[in-house]
Amino acid sequence: MGFYASGYGAFVTLESERSSMNPSELAGGASIMLDQKTAVRLADQIVHYQRLILQELRNRGRVNGEKARVLANLRDYFMYSALRASRDEAEALVKSWEELEARADKAGDRFHAGFFFTLAQLLSLRYGISHLPSEKVTFEDWCRSFEETLRRLGLPGNPAWEDLAPPCPECGSLRTRVDPYENEAWCQNCLHRWGPISFWRM
Repeated sequence: MGFYASGYGAFVTLESERSSMNPSELAGGASIMLDQKTAVRLADQIVHYQRLILQELRNRGRVNGEKARVLANLRDYFMYSALRASRDEAEALVKSWEELEARADKAGDRFHAGFFFTLAQLLSLRYGISHLPSEKVTFEDWCRSFEETLRRLGLPGNPAWEDLAPPCPECGSLRTRVDPYENEAWCQNCLHRWGPISFWRM
């Protein structure tokens, strides 16, 4: 069993069990989704066991293995739900987890508020779920924007992202770059610039 503690929470992993899992079991198959009332009760128990474990850690300097196992199993339910969720289940899960994020935050458990926030964001990205049309961003859009962020920070990017740039309409060169902030692209071969590029599908 692995254990990680931060200023806000304790993260327990049962390494011996997870190492024996078949990767094919992580996605697909029968739904494991529970109703919202049960999900709320599980989330409340996560907050409860989190407090118990942190209290024991402060008072005794060690963690009760059984309590750690319960906490890990409860959290694993939500993680497996994210990995196995179908498109039909995704929107309901995202809505549920956003509510659980607020519930954990209200209870003072910022660690698990972040846990539910992250799960909701991952599932939203996977299935393109958004609350507003302006929030929809494709993976290609993100790659270009992130590459620009790395450039501005002076950090190395991924050469494969250059393949996402469109060919130059003037000379046909593939040595082109995209600037999502300026909403245009330019050619490194003939220096031609063109745009807008917001809705291009590469």
